[in-house]
Amino acid sequence: MGLFQQGAGDDSRYGEIKMRLSDTESALICRTIAEFFGSDAGVSLFGSRVDDTKRGGDVDLYVKPNQCDDIYLRRIHCLAKLTAQLPYPVDLVIANETLSRPIDRIAVATGVVL
Repeated sequence: MGLFQQGAGDDSRYGEIKMRLSDTESALICRTIAEFFGSDAGVSLFGSRVDDTKRGGDVDLYVKPNQCDDIYLRRIHCLAKLTAQLPYPVDLVIANETLSRPIDRIAVATGVVL
């Protein structure tokens, strides 16, 4: 299991966080997100893969893109590439800056920055 440092957020979550994702898988995700959404795009892992007490589960990714043109086409191509390269199902959520959707609030509150 890889260990990652939470990039920002409240102090209670800051520090080393265990994730059920290897360092290789994390790097692959970061490279693929950068390819489709820009090198400064933010990506966080959330859901069951950030909980060491859970088993299995898909890879839930929350992306804050820099390149917003053709965002849905970019999402589809990125998701296809990640699905082909990872041995788990992948969910890719594009950030909504207003946090009006419940999924945005959950991802921001519980996500671990990759």
